[in-house]
Amino acid sequence: MNYKELFTGWFLYGASATLISAAIVGSNSAWALDLPAVDCVITPSKSVDLSVATSGVIRHIHAERSEHVKAGQLLVELNSRVEEANLNLAKLKANMKAEISAEEINLRYDRLQNERVRNLQEKKLVSGQNIDESKRSEQVSYWRLQQAKDTYAVRQLELERAAAQLDNTRVFAPFDGVVTQVYKSEGEYVEDSPVMQLVQLNPLHVEAVLGMEYFGQIHNNMLGDVYPETNQNTPYSAHIEVVDPVGDTASGTFGVRLTMDNPGNHIVSGVKCILKLSDALYTEPNNAEQAPSDTASASEAPLTDSAKLPDSATSSEESSKAPMSQSIELSGGVIPSYKFGPFASDKEQKKAAQIIESYGFDPQRVDADFDFIKGYLVLSADSYRQPSSQLLAQFGRLGVKDMMVMPQKTYQGRISFGAYNGPQSANMRQAALTRMGIKSEVVARTEKESATWLAVESINEAKREAILQKLGSL
Repeated sequence: MNYKELFTGWFLYGASATLISAAIVGSNSAWALDLPAVDCVITPSKSVDLSVATSGVIRHIHAERSEHVKAGQLLVELNSRVEEANLNLAKLKANMKAEISAEEINLRYDRLQNERVRNLQEKKLVSGQNIDESKRSEQVSYWRLQQAKDTYAVRQLELERAAAQLDNTRVFAPFDGVVTQVYKSEGEYVEDSPVMQLVQLNPLHVEAVLGMEYFGQIHNNMLGDVYPETNQNTPYSAHIEVVDPVGDTASGTFGVRLTMDNPGNHIVSGVKCILKLSDALYTEPNNAEQAPSDTASASEAPLTDSAKLPDSATSSEESSKAPMSQSIELSGGVIPSYKFGPFASDKEQKKAAQIIESYGFDPQRVDADFDFIKGYLVLSADSYRQPSSQLLAQFGRLGVKDMMVMPQKTYQGRISFGAYNGPQSANMRQAALTRMGIKSEVVARTEKESATWLAVESINEAKREAILQKLGSL
């Protein structure tokens, strides 16, 4: 699956509205037009299906789903009695040097015998046939010794082959990562199918697409802020490492890939996000663990109060407002209270509760409504003071079509230039209007939806991260 397929069928989530508005409305922002805010997807930097190099019956599986493994760690073993027996036999053969020792003795004897014959030849006491026979015996002994040495070398190679055949019945982790799927079970026969899937979560990749009008403005090592849908209040820094040199004709877009450090696996992968690019360049990171910025200026704030969890759904503890996977820094490593969620269905919430309970907690259900974005409108700027009829005529003379007057009660009679499912399309429409000299804004159409959170008290950070890893597989 390529990165464009990942964007198909996205649903839009609540925190996007203010982020896109901050990106488009702020006239003093250097990236408002040239470097837009776009949809993106956070993916593992590596994802491999691990297979066994030979066929056989699985004897042991040493890693389970969601388990962290180290590079070189043994993950899977096949039934390898035959390979182990061949290896033991090869070791025995590789240590056999009796033939070499015997041929060395024969060669020394034949050389001594040949020397005696030559001494007798000087006294003319032996025939020419005796001389030729002694020379032949010495040469035959020499080559038999060479043959024994060659046989010994072959047995060393056979030992290496037997060891390699035994290794082919095992699967080792090629890198540090997390097991996301286990496809087979112990006792099952495998031939050419994968046994498990392993992903690398540090670093992560961020895949995004931009309109071709921005091609040439995007370069490697440019920085960007990534807002995951599971943690909409705080940005994570990423830098561009791949810019596709070829665009997509059908959609008029090109792709970029960013790399984002994820020490401790605090950032969940396999989720949608919003990418806010800047023209700053990437520098070598230090060894300190990345933490979300809490000093963003007002123009960079991605959420309004209305986009956060309503007060009626929050506890008196400020830390309980943190959404799933938000990084929280508290001394002592214990978080007074924490909310896991949101969960869109009762079935998902029940599974999550079972996972949390397995770690010794009693989660309390919290129901609340929150705003989510169902689409975007491109509207005339609120600064226009002319009547709607005059604006329609004015924009029409500039070549704008497909306009309509919005209701006075909800949109103050502003002119609509179209409704769009995603922020990128609305962003491009707004940019085209700007080039025509028309001031416009992108306004999110929101709708309330109910969701469920699970609150726990006094949770250790390590257990929280372990639970989040389990919940990420739901």
